[in-house]
Amino acid sequence: MTVLNGARMAAVAALIPAVLCYFGPRMYDLVTTPHRLDRAVVSADKYNPALLQIVDHEQGTVAAFAPLGNANAALRSVLVTDAAVAAQLDALIGQIAKDLHGILEHAGTNVATLVVALNTLRAEIDGLRVPADGATTALTGDRTTLAAVLDDARGTAAAVHRARVSADSAADDLSGKRATR
Repeated sequence: MTVLNGARMAAVAALIPAVLCYFGPRMYDLVTTPHRLDRAVVSADKYNPALLQIVDHEQGTVAAFAPLGNANAALRSVLVTDAAVAAQLDALIGQIAKDLHGILEHAGTNVATLVVALNTLRAEIDGLRVPADGATTALTGDRTTLAAVLDDARGTAAAVHRARVSADSAADDLSGKRATR
């Protein structure tokens, strides 16, 4: 066991210089980096006195670009909304087209039924023309006959009127009424 402990101690003793050689410069650089940066800033300020103004302008520029990030986010939101609205419009247009197609098919069927009914009605009306033409011809003949009958009736009425006037006149002559008038 002592040999094992000795080997362990020898390994640890060998690792310590290796670890120090590896981590030592890195830890030194971590500790000295802030001091080096401060010296670099002081040196740069001495070399270029407008460096603080440049830094201020850069900070202002960076602050001015912040709204661009917001605008980019807003633009992405608008694009997402646009895609959603476009999808909804496509769905709505598809639904309207489907509904209109059904309505138009139904209307087409109704129009076809109406055309058949109108054709049937026209055939029935055309079928009435021959009897109507016959009735018109008969009515024309009847009108002529009736006109002749009415002319005869007027003539007869005029003759009856003349006969009555003549009879009245003769009766008045016989009774002597005419002379006294």
